[in-house]
Amino acid sequence: MIGAALALSALGAVPFSSCNAGGFAGRHAAVFPHIAFFLPGTVAAEVMAIGEEGDVGLDLVNGRIAWLYGRTDYDLPRFGQVALHLHRTRA
Repeated sequence: MIGAALALSALGAVPFSSCNAGGFAGRHAAVFPHIAFFLPGTVAAEVMAIGEEGDVGLDLVNGRIAWLYGRTDYDLPRFGQVALHLHRTRA
């Protein structure tokens, strides 16, 4: 989850909540792993493109509040991996 949160931050989004949905044992309120974040309009298209390429869910919840989510804990790190790969190919 931290890779996805760092990637979101590097892109200009502001993560403010996350849950791994009990992926590492224990009880959690969420039924799927997610990161909630503030999504500035200036980076929305790039975040959405990375989410599509990484095959993770993205949902605009309210105004500029969004969710990045996956089916398992293994989905969210893919967002960070895709973001890093795109950054390296542009450099």
